Amino acid sequence: YATRGGSMRSLGPPTRLLVLLAAVHTASSFPPSSKPPYFIMWCHGSGDTGEGARGYVNAIATERTLLALTAEGVQFEFPTATPRPYQLAGGRLSSVWYDRIGGMAPTNPEATASVVASVEKLDTLIDELCEVHRIPATNVILGGFSMGGAIGIQTAARTRHKLGGVFALSSYLCDDSAAWPLIEAKGGAPPAAAGLGSGTIPVFMAHGTADDFVRPEWGRATAERLQRAGVPCEVMTIQRARHELTTTELERLFAWVGEVLGVPRQGGQAAAGSGGVGGGNDGGGAVCRYLE
Repeated sequence: YATRGGSMRSLGPPTRLLVLLAAVHTASSFPPSSKPPYFIMWCHGSGDTGEGARGYVNAIATERTLLALTAEGVQFEFPTATPRPYQLAGGRLSSVWYDRIGGMAPTNPEATASVVASVEKLDTLIDELCEVHRIPATNVILGGFSMGGAIGIQTAARTRHKLGGVFALSSYLCDDSAAWPLIEAKGGAPPAAAGLGSGTIPVFMAHGTADDFVRPEWGRATAERLQRAGVPCEVMTIQRARHELTTTELERLFAWVGEVLGVPRQGGQAAAGSGGVGGGNDGGGAVCRYLE
């Protein structure tokens, strides 16, 4: 199992990340924010845990980034998947969001029952987060790395919440995923009223060109299918990156989070980035923008 990054393989030397890393220190580490809280619900990859992901983030965060995000009210939640038998680990009990049947390739059938169980868990956590902090679901960004990003998309396809956005790093959906009819509204299946099928939840996806574990063409195919369904989607390609997180993608991801949430920087400016997300939460036309 990976000890950094959360997929069931060795990820190599750790990459120093500069962004998306608030709320991993204790609350007393930084001055409290008086702003309404925003949350990034970060789902770990296969074989990892929420605490493992938290420790990974805490080890590589810069204090400057932590202070800036905390000052703007950005906090993190790191849920842990319910352990379940995992076929790709020989049926051993594993910390995974869903099972996989037959292999990694998207042509393999989806283990939909296990997906739905995790979707229900995450949807309940979003309910609790909104109730406890008295915030709308638009203040919540859901996603993660590898399997964690995929379960973010799966949840967003089914949720009744209008989330602020969804991100999926080195992730993909199976070709026969039960989420596709909900997103595409095909076969008479209506989209969730507030889910990805509504075309109002923006998505950010990123993938390394050298990823030999989750192939980049799998992620690209998922992104393009989302676009055809009318989902606003930004896609970033990271040259020579393997199945890992990189500073470059996370800097762009953090800028995207600021854009879709409307989180201001010091001086009243929105979080910096390289342009709009292509539709945002205003229900605009779908865009699948590729950043090379």
